[in-house]
Amino acid sequence: MTSRYVSDGKDALPPAGELKMTIQDTVRYFSNDGDITLEFQGDSPFRDKNGNKMTKITGPKKTGSPPLTLQSEGKFMCGCFITLPSGKRVGWDPKTNPGSGTVHDVGH
Repeated sequence: MTSRYVSDGKDALPPAGELKMTIQDTVRYFSNDGDITLEFQGDSPFRDKNGNKMTKITGPKKTGSPPLTLQSEGKFMCGCFITLPSGKRVGWDPKTNPGSGTVHDVGH
């Protein structure tokens, strides 16, 4: 699965609604508008090679993050950010900009 994010100069907009996925699905995050960052709040559906939670996912403009395999079941909230070519970082804030966040709903 590829998850594309867009920016309107203020937001880092994820696809609409919760992202429904399954354990062992592979996902890649990217944006044509700039470098992408996802920051999971608390837990994460991703683990590194040592089994540690990956709470920050990054990827450069257009090519995006490396493919990642979903390894944990549950609902995982993340804030989404895009660093624009100007260097300005736009995206999630739970109070002032909640539309730049999304929930990963990972079933089995």
